[in-house]
Amino acid sequence: VFSSHDAFDNMDFAPTVGVHPGYPGESPLFALQRLPLRLGWVGRMEQAPSQPVFNSGWRDLSELCAKTQTPLLVWHHAERAELDAAAWHGEGQLLEDSLMAMHIARIDGHGVLRIEDYADFIHLNAAGHRTLAEVLVPIIAAQLR
Repeated sequence: VFSSHDAFDNMDFAPTVGVHPGYPGESPLFALQRLPLRLGWVGRMEQAPSQPVFNSGWRDLSELCAKTQTPLLVWHHAERAELDAAAWHGEGQLLEDSLMAMHIARIDGHGVLRIEDYADFIHLNAAGHRTLAEVLVPIIAAQLR
């Protein structure tokens, strides 16, 4: 399950938990202490200013699955802005084109999720996860037969 921002989401494994204020190393004593983070008042992770590099993990994962004869199916769900526009933005379209070029089976989440299925601009809430499960469980179960 991926969304459009994953096209350039290359892991660098730099420490963040307990280092960046948006990723505290311990639980707060009170729920209200999380409010500044939830409202976006605490800074987000800054990306190093550089030319974005398409995530090579897509090809690596595809090759690994082919080598091990493991079925691979990608659910590409729209970010809220893409859902509002009923179209992929640049990263989303690049991801779609790349997945097609690599012959990776995918489900286009545009016609499935609704705005009310999102907790924020990208993450699903309980209703969104329920919808996701309703679509994916039968597909996965069919692979197990």
